[in-house]
Amino acid sequence: HRGGDIIGACIRGFGQHGPQRSIQRIGLRVIAAAAAQRQLARQNPGCNKCKDDSQHTYCQNSTCLALGWAEGCPAAGCFAAVNVKRLHPEAEVTVYEAATKPLVKVGITGGGRCNLTNSFQEVRSMEQVYPRGHRLMKRLLKEFGNIDVCRWFEDAGVRLVTQPDQCVFPVSQDAMEIVNVLLSLMKHANVNVSTGCHVSKIVDKATDTERYRISFATDAEGRTTPDIDADIVIVTTGGNPKRGGYSMLDGLDLEIIDPLPSLFSFNIGSPDCIDNPALQTRDR
Repeated sequence: HRGGDIIGACIRGFGQHGPQRSIQRIGLRVIAAAAAQRQLARQNPGCNKCKDDSQHTYCQNSTCLALGWAEGCPAAGCFAAVNVKRLHPEAEVTVYEAATKPLVKVGITGGGRCNLTNSFQEVRSMEQVYPRGHRLMKRLLKEFGNIDVCRWFEDAGVRLVTQPDQCVFPVSQDAMEIVNVLLSLMKHANVNVSTGCHVSKIVDKATDTERYRISFATDAEGRTTPDIDADIVIVTTGGNPKRGGYSMLDGLDLEIIDPLPSLFSFNIGSPDCIDNPALQTRDR
């Protein structure tokens, strides 16, 4: 879809007894997190702490299902956190955000209106809109597509409208409605949110429980968040212009494709464009 919050996704190790999976592409969108949480729902890893291999996924002693990302707190991370808690309410879910406030970029996306998805009515083929990753995107959209995105937000009380260019926005035309809905859903689901925590490194300890260790960078005032251990980590960092932006993943043996520009800004000194934010033109 056009617009929306671009994310990166890296999901690995859905439990000791479940199959190892990794999404090894950077630059995916919200649907990657949706596919991940659906895949998580299919796993039956049992419980390493109470040694019970029954149908439950986590026992009450489960330590931490941590969702970590470095900066931007994109919608995909909040989306994943809410859905994981819905699937596994007994799990402890923590979101780590580098900025002082979550979902800052969502509040300004789409010219402050938040383009959630696209109707795909004018899309003739996946190659047309995803020329560099159409095969992967086609598989992910089958798992959780644009209709699923609309239904998810409508179930949360957001009324949507499809514009003539087939972009889907909230009827309110206000991105803050999306921000407030996501924050409200996380609060209602008891998702922990830790701001000012810039993830610097994720290490696979190759242990049965609390397999991943997350380390944090020192902030501007010299303070450092203590390392934490987690059973599962979902990374939704957002786009980054340089390969070094994903250095936190270097120790996880993941294939990371060098980033290429997709959506970017023009810095124009003239004030003539100020009254035309988010203006779009068609290449026809």
